[in-house]
Amino acid sequence: TVHGHKHHLHHKASSVVGSGREPADLAFYVEIGHALAGSSEILVLGPGAAKLEFIRHVHKAMPELEPKIVGVETVDHPTDGQVVAYARKYFHAKDRMRPLLQTH
Repeated sequence: TVHGHKHHLHHKASSVVGSGREPADLAFYVEIGHALAGSSEILVLGPGAAKLEFIRHVHKAMPELEPKIVGVETVDHPTDGQVVAYARKYFHAKDRMRPLLQTH
């Protein structure tokens, strides 16, 4: 989920990302990175192995996305309500940290 936008990218069922049994599907990570390219804030949610593999991919191949990542949480099959709750938690906390704009 991207702040203000909801992206759903699904991994092929034939491979297990980060399981150690098959290599990570780098093309899938590239697709995710391209979908997130215009985002200003990114919250990464997912199972432990897949989430960490994606973060490693961003670090190596898409470093411009790294500073946009505001949070990383381990969740397995979250409901829409859980995704919204995580987004509110992270994006609301980040908004509170921004200085108030002064008008003159």
